[in-house]
Amino acid sequence: MDTLTLSQIALRTGMSLRYWQAKAKAGAIPNLKRLRSPSGKGCKYLVQAAGFDAWWSSQLEDVKPCQESI
Repeated sequence: MDTLTLSQIALRTGMSLRYWQAKAKAGAIPNLKRLRSPSGKGCKYLVQAAGFDAWWSSQLEDVKPCQESI
C-alpha cells in the first residue's frame, strides 16, 4: 500500500501545505488516516496514493476558452 503525506500531496498538486492541512482538519480528503506522535503533541496525515490520485483527478475541470468580445 503506497501512502502519501500532506507534503507529498502539496508537491504533486502545486497547492500549499497549509491548504492541505486545512482540508485534512476539515475531513475533506477521502481515505485520510492520522498517525499520532508518541508524545501526543502532533500528528501526521497519510492518504493512499491510488485513492488520492483518483479523487484529485475527479476534482479537476476542463477550462473552456473565453468568448472574445466584439
